[in-house]
Amino acid sequence: MGSPSDNPAPVISTAPAEHLALDYEALRLEGIELLQRLSGHRWTDYNAHDPGITILEQLCYAITDLAYRVSHELPDLLYEPVPPGKNPFPHLFTPAEILSSAPVTLTDMRKVVLDVDGVRNAWIVPVAEPRPALYYHEGRHELSLRADDETAERVDLRGLYRVLIEKSELTWRGGARVEQEVAERLHACRNLCEEFAEVVVLDPQDARVHAEIEIDSVEDPEAVLLTIYRAIADYMSPTIRFATLAEMLAKGRRTDEIFDGPLLSHGFIDSDELGRLSRRTELHTSDLIQAIMDVRGVRAVRQISISLAGGVPQPWSVQVGDGQVPRLVLTELSGARALTIKLRRDRVGVTVDEASIADDYYQWLTSREKGQSRSTDLQDLIPSAGRDRELHRYTSVQHHFPATYGIGAIGLPDSASPARKAAAQQLRGYLTIFDQLLSNAFSQLAHARELFAFESGDRTYFSQQLDDPTIGLHEVWRRGTPGAAELQTLTLESTEGGSAERRHRFLNHLLARFSEQLTDYSLLLYGATREMGDDQAQAKGTPWVRARLAEDKADFLREYPRISANRGGGINLLVPPGPDNRSGLGERLRLKLGLRESDEESFCVIEHILLRPMEDDRPQSVDGEASRIPLLAATRTKDPYSLQLSVVFPDWPPRLREPGFRSFVEHTVREETPAHLTVYIHWADRDAWTSINAARDRWLELRRSKAIL
Repeated sequence: MGSPSDNPAPVISTAPAEHLALDYEALRLEGIELLQRLSGHRWTDYNAHDPGITILEQLCYAITDLAYRVSHELPDLLYEPVPPGKNPFPHLFTPAEILSSAPVTLTDMRKVVLDVDGVRNAWIVPVAEPRPALYYHEGRHELSLRADDETAERVDLRGLYRVLIEKSELTWRGGARVEQEVAERLHACRNLCEEFAEVVVLDPQDARVHAEIEIDSVEDPEAVLLTIYRAIADYMSPTIRFATLAEMLAKGRRTDEIFDGPLLSHGFIDSDELGRLSRRTELHTSDLIQAIMDVRGVRAVRQISISLAGGVPQPWSVQVGDGQVPRLVLTELSGARALTIKLRRDRVGVTVDEASIADDYYQWLTSREKGQSRSTDLQDLIPSAGRDRELHRYTSVQHHFPATYGIGAIGLPDSASPARKAAAQQLRGYLTIFDQLLSNAFSQLAHARELFAFESGDRTYFSQQLDDPTIGLHEVWRRGTPGAAELQTLTLESTEGGSAERRHRFLNHLLARFSEQLTDYSLLLYGATREMGDDQAQAKGTPWVRARLAEDKADFLREYPRISANRGGGINLLVPPGPDNRSGLGERLRLKLGLRESDEESFCVIEHILLRPMEDDRPQSVDGEASRIPLLAATRTKDPYSLQLSVVFPDWPPRLREPGFRSFVEHTVREETPAHLTVYIHWADRDAWTSINAARDRWLELRRSKAIL
């Protein structure tokens, strides 16, 4: 039984309220002070029996109720009923949506490949010598596909990668199918100015470990031998383990660490563990001895050797074949199910059930395979939906007055005089103004979720009718129950664009949560309106600018998880370009510049590495003579392909002709381009723009036909 200190009794704190609006007495005293300042020369009695003080007290109590509801937890303030498992706050992105990103590093890309069914392990390595070879002739400033003289320098391109895959030996998928799916996954998240030159499924190379091992007096020698084979297999080809979100959290990993990198369908891969699992190009008996000696029950390794593909056993090390990966084989080459490792105890051979050990080993291999793709709900932290606090519900202050006032549900008896009834009605009418203002405040709080939404229109003030027939609103208002027009007069809504300005402040707040801003773009739009002629300014004035800005900001926020995660991504070369296949840079520029294709405000991003020579390119000759036509003449640099891109804009759309906006476009392009890339900006007239896009579309079509699949 715990001590009393473990379960302290609940107490009401005597500390001052967190906010003045929660402190009834402080509100009352402040109200009396205001009354004294405003009407002290007429009103001298501020005691509790005064009706004016009674009214003040009821209004202070209502304000504390409003402040209490404002103090609810944020999930309660933003409550909206949603189906189970769905994000209850669609405009507050979950960790998986906002913290994950497209692959950036080689480790990230390796994780993407490992997530493909049928892949056991994978490595991504830079291409050291791209094919075909490319040479630079400094004196002539030319690039060619052959070294014409001794001054030619070989050009080593950067941004090309070779993908090596170890296919699972248990998968039903063939190597060609695995290669195709890996290529599709990688091209869907390819980085700008990078390309996968080759995807190769490594051939398995049978590896056998021949050894005699001394063990202790263990009860189950078969379990020891099985553990030894597992340790050897993990040394030759380590298992890449996918962890669940719960397992990553149990390790003490922070949320931002867990969701760093691409989101995988099979779970999470620890980057530190993955970095320690390198590809084996050599197998050393010394490493095997260390792995075997770590097995509990092993006393000594008497002798050990390794053989590859049925070759002669080597006592020290063997070299794994180029384009191959070692695969542990348990049985001897003869075909019989005789195991390659023998156990001894006190130099006497130990008999084991070899068939059973082999079966258990292959069952263990099966258990290491990736399972089915995990549910999205299990890979994300979905916040709780909160409670429905019915924030909009408002009870009139008239119900809290003493019965002698003759208002509220009790009212006055039929025997009351007409003058008495008129006085009660006058008080009702006076209090109705406060009731309506307070009711609107409760409605404002109930619509807080709409204020922080991307698509809520320009409305930022909310009101509601007093839904209480017992206070006799129809008797107070001259024209019956008040309508929207009457309620509007009791809100703070401005008729001069104040709501639109407030809407922009909310959108700017949402942008600031992601360290983003569209301030420069906003100023340019306002400036463009001022520079228009009188007729244009009347047609497209400040209201149009406000509406355009709000729409552009909402579009940017709505797409933010995608454009943030893929800000350095290129287009998918296996899919035709279009609205669903734009580069990450292109999407950010389109949204941040507010470009509209309907206004012919477009652009294209050209990655220079994709224009490099391909395998089908051949040196060209002039009339069959020995002189050669260069691949590229008058080149400005030795390497015009690596880590470089061009962005081409049309120069005729009205906004893109304006010097200030054009300067802003160029500044934004350089600001948004990843820092390791060099960007060139070009402006094309109509003829050049048409030619460039036609050539680009044709080139991309031909490029898809040559893609690695």
